[in-house]
Amino acid sequence: MSDIASLDRAQAQAVQSERPATLVVGGPGTGKSACVAHRVAHLLRSGQDPQGIVVLVPNRAAEAPLRERVRALAGAEGPMPAITTARRLGAELLIRHAERLDRTPCFVIHDRGDAVLLVEELLRSVGSEELDARRVVERIWSAKARLHGPKAIELAGADDEARVVARIFTEYEARLKSYDAFDRQDLACKVADLLESVPEVQAEESAAIDHLVVDDYHDLSPAERALVTRLAAGARLFVCGNEDQSVLDGAADDPGGVMEFARSHPGAEELALGRCYRGSRTLVEAANQVIAQNRERRSKLRTPSSEDGAPIQVLESWNERGEASDIERCLRDLQAAGARRSEIAIIGRDVAQFRTIRDLLRKLVIGHRVLGGERFSERKEVKDLLAYLKVIVNPRDLLSLHRIINVPRRGIGKLTLSRVAAHAEAQGLDFLRALRDAESIADLPKNSKTKIHNFCELIDDLSARREELDAVAMLDAIVERTHYIEDIHQQNVADRDAREALVHELQSFAREFCERATPCRSSDFLREASLRVEEDRYDPTLDLVHLMTVSVSRGLTFPHVILVGAEEGVFPRADQEGRIEIERRLFHVAMSRSSRSMTICHARNRKRDGAAFRGDPSRFIAEIPEPLREHVQTFGRETEIFDTEEQQEVPPPGAGEWVRFEIGDRVRHAEWGSGKVLDTEGLGQDLRLQVQFEDVGLKKLLLRYAKLEKVS
Repeated sequence: MSDIASLDRAQAQAVQSERPATLVVGGPGTGKSACVAHRVAHLLRSGQDPQGIVVLVPNRAAEAPLRERVRALAGAEGPMPAITTARRLGAELLIRHAERLDRTPCFVIHDRGDAVLLVEELLRSVGSEELDARRVVERIWSAKARLHGPKAIELAGADDEARVVARIFTEYEARLKSYDAFDRQDLACKVADLLESVPEVQAEESAAIDHLVVDDYHDLSPAERALVTRLAAGARLFVCGNEDQSVLDGAADDPGGVMEFARSHPGAEELALGRCYRGSRTLVEAANQVIAQNRERRSKLRTPSSEDGAPIQVLESWNERGEASDIERCLRDLQAAGARRSEIAIIGRDVAQFRTIRDLLRKLVIGHRVLGGERFSERKEVKDLLAYLKVIVNPRDLLSLHRIINVPRRGIGKLTLSRVAAHAEAQGLDFLRALRDAESIADLPKNSKTKIHNFCELIDDLSARREELDAVAMLDAIVERTHYIEDIHQQNVADRDAREALVHELQSFAREFCERATPCRSSDFLREASLRVEEDRYDPTLDLVHLMTVSVSRGLTFPHVILVGAEEGVFPRADQEGRIEIERRLFHVAMSRSSRSMTICHARNRKRDGAAFRGDPSRFIAEIPEPLREHVQTFGRETEIFDTEEQQEVPPPGAGEWVRFEIGDRVRHAEWGSGKVLDTEGLGQDLRLQVQFEDVGLKKLLLRYAKLEKVS
């Protein structure tokens, strides 16, 4: 049962607040999430209708634990309030009001990879191929997150590139509408705009909500905060947050939501939680001292409730290989002391820092999982099969149609497709209708017409069974009818088993979804797959060491944390004025994940962008008071007798010009086209790479023979 007496005074006051808007501010471990659970339980025990309560959490992984905690606290056996994420709530609202935005309820959601492909096409159409499509998408999505349009980009830049980006933004929005699609940013910004511009929609949606409760308010984008504010127009709003933990899409660049809450919600009550229930006094005081260096924050008292703990271990290694060895020794020592692998997290600024560590963990057969790299939904096999589902659910999604028309290979070449496109333009048809009208295209060979006919017949047959088959059966039918797995094996590539495993993993994900969703429609599964974030893959029941980026680690807690790459230029990544506070917030978030022990690693020498550089310890280490940290140099003085030039790692003899490839790099191959490096092992020309190519899937390559060009 909910027991307010079990809370401290500040928590109890927050849970029982009667003000129209309440902001609960507290550092990591002060019980903000506990306040959310007790607040909802308090409302239920006070007789509030569960259907009038909406709770927003940071990710899908947080939903079930909160639901069970509320049920236990409230002693509730009946209906529970809606517990969801801001983007999932936005998707539900878009379904209800799709026609007002010139979409159908069966719209599809494009991810960042889809956006890049579309922008690449648009840049070609205006003769601006020299612009980086990924950078353009970043500017468009950043503008959307702040509820800005094309004009804002043009005015902010006031140069030729800004004018091109603004033009592309306008064309991009028009294409999304014609495809009956939204991108991931639209799930907040389009709904927020709709609520503001159509009063009857806001009245309808806000009338259904009596209480809106938000956990981790600091992680909401400006568009998501606007959505919350407009939905809570007639409700009591209760949010928990901390500007020091603001990590927006990994950039941690927007603490203003918490700082300006009172200004945007007149009459709001602000309550501070000061008692920290996570971590030793050492860990709490260390994190306090680091974040206190930031100016763009309010002063907070975070008093530890635990006794002094062991000092933070600061390990200085000679290079990244030495760092990996230090981490392996840490893992052995922790396990010898009784720690389970699942209780240990290795956290880095970005996923590329884990390459050497993973090499060693694999050699030593230490089970581990990386969170924060390429998303599962971005792998070629997954995108191919989801593209089939998108076309079946929504035939207007021409981006997906172009992706699958020759996947698996059907012999429908670029010349054939250009003739179909010309026919579509001449006759005023959309591309799918032009495909169905292929028989009337005079300059199209008969065998090409046959191949197109067979493809259209496949899509039409599967589309006709859309209401009959659930998502699992439809996905299985696509795999079977396209002979997708057989095609993988016919390609006779070394990674065929791994590629087949991705297909089976997607099928398993569909089965898991259908176990909790009734009815299990293909359109619903598509939206779930599109909204899945990397944090949702975290599973504390697995006996694995988790390696994760700082942004993925938010909201998670581990008894033991190892922070890697704590050097200037790595973490913090940049030293420009205005960016250091952003990097310090990220460092503070990483430090605050630990509840028992903390180890910080930095290397004297590290490779970056193909060159060795001398790594100075991160300034954030020096901000930890000396009594709270213990410095250990893990290499002997004899290592330092070499000259500086000899200390640098050099390519093996005969390597020629040596280009460094890292996880996440974009590359180009003369035959296979563009791709992304997923994994690397080794050094120099003996480097072995796994590259996910956009057209041919995953390839395992030896750099000596690969003839790869590094794009970025």
